[in-house]
Amino acid sequence: MLLGSTAAELLHHCRRPVVVVRHAKDPVRVDGGHVVVGVDGSSVSARAIGFAYGFADRHGCELVAVHAWSDLPMDALEPVRTWDYDWHDVREKGDRLLAESLAGHQEQHPDIAVRRKVAIDRPTHALLEHAEGAVLLVVGSHGRGALRRALLGSVSHAMAYHAPCPVAIVRRD
Repeated sequence: MLLGSTAAELLHHCRRPVVVVRHAKDPVRVDGGHVVVGVDGSSVSARAIGFAYGFADRHGCELVAVHAWSDLPMDALEPVRTWDYDWHDVREKGDRLLAESLAGHQEQHPDIAVRRKVAIDRPTHALLEHAEGAVLLVVGSHGRGALRRALLGSVSHAMAYHAPCPVAIVRRD
């Protein structure tokens, strides 16, 4: 309801990237800001990264690539009993995933400054935090359908409704 029926329909049915710009008090300033992109290592994430690099290159923006690691129980009611993880290893794996995901794009856009962030948090929380002050947030949509979206949640859906900046939602082929 907050986006309006036209925007909601486009988010669910358009195969091209959709950019959602909600009403803002001040005009959105693009040049010289930063663009945030969510990175999860998937093919749709690679498309989102390409979109983000292209936008950042055209507008002289810095790119902030965010990978959120969260290994919470699938059953939301199941308590988290222990967190027996090697956090150094988790961060290294996240750094490696970011490096691999960004590799080809960095060569195509060598002038783009990139900050890599590994967040040990749910993707929605991590992206919302890093999107503060951004000129654009770019996320991929896996298009999992209404049932899986209802059960597992949808990062792209949450970003469209809650992001503090314009959001580009990139679909898979």
